[in-house]
Amino acid sequence: MYHVDDINLTDYNAPAKGLKNSVLDNYMLRQRFNYKMQHWEDVLKECLDYI
Repeated sequence: MYHVDDINLTDYNAPAKGLKNSVLDNYMLRQRFNYKMQHWEDVLKECLDYI
């Protein structure tokens, strides 16, 4: 079994770089498998209706 010690962000001297646009691009999924993902809000509604 592995053990991982947690650290504070200030202890890790590497600034996190934020993405300018973090929208999921699923172009390759559509191209390779002809599959279009549903909009996240629609899927969330389905999930909440289910539970």
